[in-house]
Amino acid sequence: MMVINKPPNVVVHCGAGNWDVVKTVVGGIGKIMGETWWKEWKGYKGEYEGEEEEEEEGEEGVMDGMTTLERFVYLESGGGEDARPGLVHRLDKGTSGAMIVALTTAKLTELQGLFRDRKVDKTYIAVVEGRPKEEKGRIVNYLTRDRKDRRRFRVSPQDSGKKAVTNYELLKHDGARGMSVVKVNIETGRTHQIRVHMASLGCPVVNDVEYGGGKRRRTTAGGRMLLHCWRMGWEEKEGRREWEADIEQGMRKVVEDIGAELK
Repeated sequence: MMVINKPPNVVVHCGAGNWDVVKTVVGGIGKIMGETWWKEWKGYKGEYEGEEEEEEEGEEGVMDGMTTLERFVYLESGGGEDARPGLVHRLDKGTSGAMIVALTTAKLTELQGLFRDRKVDKTYIAVVEGRPKEEKGRIVNYLTRDRKDRRRFRVSPQDSGKKAVTNYELLKHDGARGMSVVKVNIETGRTHQIRVHMASLGCPVVNDVEYGGGKRRRTTAGGRMLLHCWRMGWEEKEGRREWEADIEQGMRKVVEDIGAELK
């Protein structure tokens, strides 16, 4: 398997608005690993945590201007929305941080089991607007797609949504800036889960325009959404396996300026 530190504003795989697999995390890994890796996944259609059904957009002209290698990557991956080899979980386009990618179908099956059985610890760092009322909290509710805007998700009644569990801890609040740094651990992996849950507290992630964090669209960190998957790990018979992804420079400066200590 491979553990990567995904940059912000890079999509994981093809979907609505981006049908060019070469410009995705999947395409980047494929170009590093070469033809053998792509052939391992040819024709594979798998599931992964947090899968999101997007409205389709046309693929016409996707390969225009591609190099020979880029065309190979696109075609061998299955092209379009099926280009998801090795993915067992995902991060939103604006979210940075740790991602685990399987390099073989056998390893993917093993990793899918860990995620499905909720054995993977996932810790995020977020910079949010305002300050949560409680320094520590646990959010348990149900999420479903917003009928008014298919790009968004919302809290819903139990019978119409999927259970989502988020634990958060306030690390530091900066009253002058009107922002807080929070550490977040998610027990489930629903699409947009942290973003929806933080917004439900009245503290949307800074620069998250879809959930209310862009009303004062900040110029800090280049305007990126300030959400980062910091640590991932799980227990094995031989001991604990854990990875920590360094926070991208722009977001790290915001965290340091607020005075939060990460540990």
